[in-house]
Amino acid sequence: ADSVAMLTTILKTHYIFANIPWRKEKHSAHEFAQSFKAMTFIADDKIITQGENGDNFYVIESGYVDIVKNGKKIVTLGPLDAFGKFCVCVLSGFEETNLVLI
Repeated sequence: ADSVAMLTTILKTHYIFANIPWRKEKHSAHEFAQSFKAMTFIADDKIITQGENGDNFYVIESGYVDIVKNGKKIVTLGPLDAFGKFCVCVLSGFEETNLVLI
């Protein structure tokens, strides 16, 4: 329940979702937040591998994720940050996208 509330807040306030009119869409931000599934990763787990097709969109609830490109760390993301295949979520509708809370 706390995760859904946190995700709802992110969906309504995070810059990446700024152009999505939640109140006019078929699904509200709260319903969208409920569609996420929780996953846990441990240090050194690879969540997404460069060059492979991804079909997940991730929001970090706790912990940190290093983004590595061509073997070099370019940024570290933390709680409330999001990454992954966002375009699937926006263009196809969230029913076709795996939404993951990590």
